[in-house]
Amino acid sequence: MSKVTDLRREVKRRLTESGVADLGGYKLKAIDFSKKQSTQLANTMTKIGKGVINSLGEEITEEQMVHKLNEMFKDKPLSLSLEITEDGLAKDLVRSLNRGPIKETSIRATLVMGDKEQVCYSSLGYKPTLKKQGTWKFNNFSVYSKYGYLNFIDFERLVGIVHFFNSLREYIDKNENMAKVTLAKLIDERGTYKTPEQFAEIQDYLKAEGYKPTAYVSGYQDTKYLRYLNWEDTKDYFSTMDDLFYYGNSTGVYNVSNFDNNYIVSVFYNLLYSLNKEAENDVRLDMSNASDYARSYETKKNIPEKVKKKMVNNKFNKHFGYVEFDELVDLDKIKLIESEWEEINKEILFPINKDHSLRFRRLGKHKAAGLYFPAAKAVCVDIQEPSSMIHEVLHMIDYTSLHNANLSSSYEFRSIVERYKEITDKRVDKLSDEDGFKKRWNGSTKYNKDYYQSTREIFARCGEMYIEKVLGIESSLVKSDNRILYPSDDDFLFELCSKYYNKIIQKAPQERIEETKAAGNPSTKKEKLIDLKEVTQISLFEM
Repeated sequence: MSKVTDLRREVKRRLTESGVADLGGYKLKAIDFSKKQSTQLANTMTKIGKGVINSLGEEITEEQMVHKLNEMFKDKPLSLSLEITEDGLAKDLVRSLNRGPIKETSIRATLVMGDKEQVCYSSLGYKPTLKKQGTWKFNNFSVYSKYGYLNFIDFERLVGIVHFFNSLREYIDKNENMAKVTLAKLIDERGTYKTPEQFAEIQDYLKAEGYKPTAYVSGYQDTKYLRYLNWEDTKDYFSTMDDLFYYGNSTGVYNVSNFDNNYIVSVFYNLLYSLNKEAENDVRLDMSNASDYARSYETKKNIPEKVKKKMVNNKFNKHFGYVEFDELVDLDKIKLIESEWEEINKEILFPINKDHSLRFRRLGKHKAAGLYFPAAKAVCVDIQEPSSMIHEVLHMIDYTSLHNANLSSSYEFRSIVERYKEITDKRVDKLSDEDGFKKRWNGSTKYNKDYYQSTREIFARCGEMYIEKVLGIESSLVKSDNRILYPSDDDFLFELCSKYYNKIIQKAPQERIEETKAAGNPSTKKEKLIDLKEVTQISLFEM
């Protein structure tokens, strides 16, 4: 992974590689389902559109902007064709909405999806309120009889809607499994099915994919009223104009400012939003870590000879290309850590990454017991708190197991992410408002909810739980005893972790384990190091 220097460009690159569109990064928020979704979506689409327009450049004319947008959307599933118009109809429409003349440029927009087409009007510069956007008709009967009902919509909102739906369609095409499980969860939550057979099918599917269904049934309906019940084939998702916009039987037009099902759109928007947020958080952290490494972690110059000898002759060299101890390290303590590392590797075969360094340092100023620097390919462990070592090694496994992607961002790990977030949210909510951890969780510092619930941190913590709780390995190099951050008492999460990490973490051959135990030297009986202070291991994330 190369050094990150430009936030937005790097976010866009990572999202593109994973098949997720960049929604712009303009202070977007998740849709709150306790509030009116239509209003939230309208404001969100406006922000997305503003981001798209701003990305075109500052010093461009209106004509250049329209040309660029036409090129951007001309071959998309939901295509958009814009033209600057002097059509008196458009100006009259704007004038009637504003109760006075408007000098801003008028826009005639044509949206096409499949065999359906819808024309709407907008204006560059004039920003109508939400109430002034929608389907309108002129009171003049001759004009109405000629043109019928007309659509009018804010320009930024129009661009945002087109960009969002094309982004969603692209994501669904590239991530069919995630799209399908998202819709299956939605159906399960709402409890409306086509048939009892479909209910059973969706319940079995969710369980197989690692999700816990509600098994709630509110009734059964014909799919001609609820097209989203056709969940089996993702090619049917948001594939027609009828899936996107409300069609007025009395008006004969699609109201492009009114989504046909705000709830479903909100569910899928929240999915893309969460993936965008995760990518931006990861990039911010990588940039911060790269800066920290450059300032603090070059090999020290005044290392004693006896320490240098240990750096080239130790048990960690089997797995790492370079090992560093700082000049004040206690070599007797290093021998104990070496012993524990060897014992764990009798039961678990950690990967050999000779392009990585392992550095034992004092990390007090970073308020962390360990750090992993992916750009520098360095695992750093505070010698005072060796319990962070396996956590940081798991970060290394997360970053290095796949090409240009993290294991923690894969579909296979997503069910663990969602279950972990659900549990930790509930447990933090139960804490007193005066609780220090809860204040930090809900705060704006680096170590807040976004950090603790980052997919990368979840991967490392759940891996620790698997090693300690599932495999039953006791060691001073791993600690998962925080009930909130390591919720191993949740049976469903425990089961998910058992199945997932059983495939990810390579266990030593059973014969070798049996030989070790027969020799009377199981890993659970070795001397444990004493933690010098209580510190909950933390490492990445901030939005």
